[in-house]
Amino acid sequence: MTTDPERLKLGLENLLDDRDYLYRLVATIDWDAQLDAIRAVLGEHRRSADYVNTNIEELEAEARTYRGPYHDHVVDEHVDAMWRATYSNAAISLSAVGMIVPTIETIFAQTFHALGEKYVAKGIAPPDHKRWHRAKEHPGRWNVQ
Repeated sequence: MTTDPERLKLGLENLLDDRDYLYRLVATIDWDAQLDAIRAVLGEHRRSADYVNTNIEELEAEARTYRGPYHDHVVDEHVDAMWRATYSNAAISLSAVGMIVPTIETIFAQTFHALGEKYVAKGIAPPDHKRWHRAKEHPGRWNVQ
């Protein structure tokens, strides 16, 4: 929990952690399980990338030390491995983005909708902001799209 001095002055030191607020708003999704699943897949990708990098280092060492008749072939293998690693690393990065971004979008959309339900249930007007002035009482005003 943040120990922001301003929060302490206001007597807010016992508030919930940020993740607890998320669970209070949207209790139908196990956010920790979702994040654990993403971490597990990213961990596997990291191990795979480490294996590729180790292979490149081994091929580089062999290309430096090997002086036999197939030296050009060993150098070509090293260059090819580096070339393939570029695409492999890009695929790993894209898969990470492909898991993380939808999760963040879901968190944002679900919590925004849940906040809207709470405002409506309590009959409270949203804060003074141009979005709320434009939307007035439109039922889709809590839709993040």
